[in-house]
Amino acid sequence: LRILPAFNEIGLDYSLIAKEERIYPIDFKGIFTKEAEIVIKLPSNLKLKYLPSSAKIETEWFSFFSNYSFKKKEDAIRLRQSFTIKKRFVFPQEYREFSSHLKEVFYLLRHNIILEKVDDEEEEEEKF
Repeated sequence: LRILPAFNEIGLDYSLIAKEERIYPIDFKGIFTKEAEIVIKLPSNLKLKYLPSSAKIETEWFSFFSNYSFKKKEDAIRLRQSFTIKKRFVFPQEYREFSSHLKEVFYLLRHNIILEKVDDEEEEEEKF
Protein backbone atom coordinates (compact mmCIF):
# COMPACT_ATOMS: atom_id res chain seq x y z
CA LEU A 1 0.00 0.00 0.00
CA ARG A 2 1.02 3.58 -0.61
CA ILE A 3 -0.59 6.38 1.34
CA LEU A 4 -0.37 9.80 -0.21
CA PRO A 5 0.15 12.60 2.30
CA ALA A 6 -2.78 14.78 3.26
CA PHE A 7 -3.12 17.84 1.05
CA ASN A 8 -3.67 21.31 2.51
CA GLU A 9 -3.06 23.30 -0.61
CA ILE A 10 -5.28 26.16 0.51
CA GLY A 11 -2.82 27.17 3.22
CA LEU A 12 -5.02 26.97 6.32
CA ASP A 13 -3.10 27.49 9.53
CA TYR A 14 -4.09 25.59 12.68
CA SER A 15 -2.89 28.48 14.83
CA LEU A 16 -6.20 30.22 13.99
CA ILE A 17 -7.92 27.89 16.45
CA ALA A 18 -5.07 26.91 18.77
CA LYS A 19 -6.37 28.91 21.74
CA GLU A 20 -9.28 28.01 23.99
CA GLU A 21 -10.53 31.61 24.03
CA ARG A 22 -9.64 34.89 22.39
CA ILE A 23 -9.51 38.43 23.73
CA TYR A 24 -9.14 40.09 20.33
CA PRO A 25 -10.96 39.27 17.10
CA ILE A 26 -9.37 37.29 14.28
CA ASP A 27 -8.81 39.68 11.37
CA PHE A 28 -8.56 37.99 7.98
CA LYS A 29 -7.68 41.37 6.44
CA GLY A 30 -10.35 40.97 3.79
CA ILE A 31 -12.89 38.66 2.20
CA PHE A 32 -11.32 36.22 -0.23
CA THR A 33 -11.23 32.73 -1.71
CA LYS A 34 -8.28 30.35 -1.85
CA GLU A 35 -8.53 27.56 -4.39
CA ALA A 36 -6.27 24.70 -5.35
CA GLU A 37 -6.37 21.86 -7.84
CA ILE A 38 -4.02 18.90 -7.87
CA VAL A 39 -3.86 16.23 -10.55
CA ILE A 40 -1.92 13.04 -9.77
CA LYS A 41 -1.13 10.76 -12.69
CA LEU A 42 -0.75 7.19 -11.45
CA PRO A 43 2.15 5.12 -12.74
CA SER A 44 1.24 1.76 -14.27
CA ASN A 45 2.39 -0.16 -11.18
CA LEU A 46 -0.14 1.54 -8.84
CA LYS A 47 -3.92 1.59 -8.69
CA LEU A 48 -6.40 3.48 -6.55
CA LYS A 49 -7.57 1.64 -3.43
CA TYR A 50 -9.32 4.41 -1.45
CA LEU A 51 -10.44 7.90 -2.36
CA PRO A 52 -11.92 10.16 0.35
CA SER A 53 -15.46 11.43 -0.11
CA SER A 54 -16.07 14.96 -1.24
CA ALA A 55 -17.11 17.39 1.49
CA LYS A 56 -18.68 20.80 1.96
CA ILE A 57 -18.99 22.95 5.07
CA GLU A 58 -20.92 26.22 5.11
CA THR A 59 -20.81 28.63 8.05
CA GLU A 60 -21.48 32.32 8.50
CA TRP A 61 -17.68 32.92 8.51
CA PHE A 62 -16.45 30.63 5.74
CA SER A 63 -17.28 27.96 3.23
CA PHE A 64 -15.07 24.97 2.52
CA PHE A 65 -15.28 22.51 -0.34
CA SER A 66 -13.13 19.54 -1.28
CA ASN A 67 -13.74 17.22 -4.19
CA TYR A 68 -11.85 14.03 -5.01
CA SER A 69 -12.34 12.26 -8.32
CA PHE A 70 -10.66 9.51 -10.32
CA LYS A 71 -10.63 9.15 -14.09
CA LYS A 72 -9.76 5.54 -14.89
CA LYS A 73 -9.21 6.28 -18.57
CA GLU A 74 -6.46 8.75 -17.69
CA ASP A 75 -5.30 6.96 -14.50
CA ALA A 76 -5.48 10.34 -12.81
CA ILE A 77 -6.70 11.49 -9.42
CA ARG A 78 -8.01 15.04 -9.21
CA LEU A 79 -8.39 16.96 -5.96
CA ARG A 80 -10.04 20.36 -5.77
CA GLN A 81 -10.13 22.46 -2.61
CA SER A 82 -11.76 25.82 -1.99
CA PHE A 83 -11.91 27.97 1.13
CA THR A 84 -13.85 31.24 1.12
CA ILE A 85 -13.77 33.80 3.92
CA LYS A 86 -17.24 35.41 4.16
CA LYS A 87 -16.64 37.78 7.09
CA ARG A 88 -13.47 39.73 7.73
CA PHE A 89 -13.63 39.40 11.53
CA VAL A 90 -14.36 36.60 13.97
CA PHE A 91 -15.17 38.26 17.28
CA PRO A 92 -14.23 36.73 20.65
CA GLN A 93 -17.84 35.83 21.47
CA GLU A 94 -18.06 33.91 18.15
CA TYR A 95 -14.68 32.23 18.43
CA ARG A 96 -15.77 28.98 20.10
CA GLU A 97 -18.35 28.19 17.42
CA PHE A 98 -16.00 29.29 14.62
CA SER A 99 -13.26 27.11 16.08
CA SER A 100 -15.44 24.00 16.20
CA HIS A 101 -16.37 24.39 12.50
CA LEU A 102 -12.78 25.02 11.46
CA LYS A 103 -11.69 21.89 13.35
CA GLU A 104 -14.02 19.94 11.04
CA VAL A 105 -12.17 21.39 8.05
CA PHE A 106 -8.79 20.38 9.47
CA TYR A 107 -10.16 16.88 10.07
CA LEU A 108 -11.25 16.67 6.41
CA LEU A 109 -7.89 17.96 5.21
CA ARG A 110 -6.17 15.04 6.96
CA HIS A 111 -7.91 12.43 4.80
CA ASN A 112 -5.51 10.35 2.74
CA ILE A 113 -5.65 8.79 -0.69
CA ILE A 114 -4.53 5.15 -0.59
CA LEU A 115 -2.87 3.45 -3.54
CA GLU A 116 -2.13 -0.23 -4.02
CA LYS A 117 0.63 -1.90 -5.98
CA VAL A 118 -0.56 -3.69 -9.10
CA ASP A 119 0.47 -7.35 -9.44
CA ASP A 120 2.56 -8.07 -12.53
CA GLU A 121 -0.15 -10.44 -13.81
CA GLU A 122 -2.87 -7.83 -13.27
CA GLU A 123 -0.75 -5.22 -15.07
CA GLU A 124 -0.33 -7.56 -18.06
CA GLU A 125 -4.10 -8.20 -18.23
CA GLU A 126 -4.85 -4.47 -18.33
CA LYS A 127 -2.63 -4.03 -21.39
CA PHE A 128 -4.90 -6.28 -23.48
